[in-house]
Amino acid sequence: MKCKLFSQLWLVLEFSICCYTYDQTSLPDTEDQQFTQDCVKTHNYFRSRVNPSASNMLRMTWDPALAKTAKAWAKRCHFNHNINLGTPGKVHPKFTSVGENIWTGSLFLFSVKEAVKKWYDEVKYYNFESRACTKVCGHYTQVVWATSYKVGCAVQYCQSVSGFDELSNAAHFVCNYGPAYIIFLIFVKLIILLVLMKSSPTPRYHWYNGNYPVKPYKTGSPCSECNGEKCIDNLCENPERDQLLSYSNWSPDWDVSEHGTKSPSKAPPILPQPNPPHPTRFTPKPKSPHSIPLSPSAPTPSHSACDSYCITVIVLRLLSILFTFGAVAILFKKYPQMFVYE
Repeated sequence: MKCKLFSQLWLVLEFSICCYTYDQTSLPDTEDQQFTQDCVKTHNYFRSRVNPSASNMLRMTWDPALAKTAKAWAKRCHFNHNINLGTPGKVHPKFTSVGENIWTGSLFLFSVKEAVKKWYDEVKYYNFESRACTKVCGHYTQVVWATSYKVGCAVQYCQSVSGFDELSNAAHFVCNYGPAYIIFLIFVKLIILLVLMKSSPTPRYHWYNGNYPVKPYKTGSPCSECNGEKCIDNLCENPERDQLLSYSNWSPDWDVSEHGTKSPSKAPPILPQPNPPHPTRFTPKPKSPHSIPLSPSAPTPSHSACDSYCITVIVLRLLSILFTFGAVAILFKKYPQMFVYE
């Protein structure tokens, strides 16, 4: 015989506590239409709503070449920026330099909207008038950089992430932007570093904890400096600039998987260079990074992976099952007429 009350309690338990498994195939690729639309729409949503309003904010559209670069770097599962960003021809056939934002976190936390929102939320550390940044603002300034009009993103499943030791089974999300704003920033930063090196034998300089040399956009009435271009949702739209170009014959020459060479067992060494905006982290600050053997394409897990969150859910399920049985037993003993049997 079945106890209806027990069945109802069990259904409540099933719907209130759910478990999950990590699935590499659940992440979209760069040709997924919904994924590309989410990347473009989310960036344009925040760009169109900047405060103070922007007079010259360009509308962003998708760029397949930038997406190829984002995917090629994301596959390395390395928690650092692409070392080729400032090298002409290495990251895009047209843009001589490309900007980049990175989000890395547990697979179940990933969504395009949440990742871009985290980048944009750095606005709280940025003072537009003084250009001062009290923490990290580089992701925000890249998202709202007025003259960047192309974006390409990719997300990669990584069993482990080099430089982010305590994270496993991660979603590694990379967005590239063109044209980048970092060309001028790197030039100014190098000058400042040279000055500091001359004035101090052991200079300590943190670029994103000071004043930025220029503002990410011009303030004013929306689209007032679009130079006659169409204004759509406070963004400057140009059909010729916004057209989707094909780069089927181009791919990054450092993407080993695209050129038939053997994948390296470790992520490439990071050469000394000015640091672009730091990637966004969503777990406690990791220890000092050390080398972790990784291939550019993380292997598919042979079984379901489970991190601390998953373990917590499993424990809660077991405790809830015991609690349910206990509650039913107590109710049955105290209120025997409460149960209906069939």
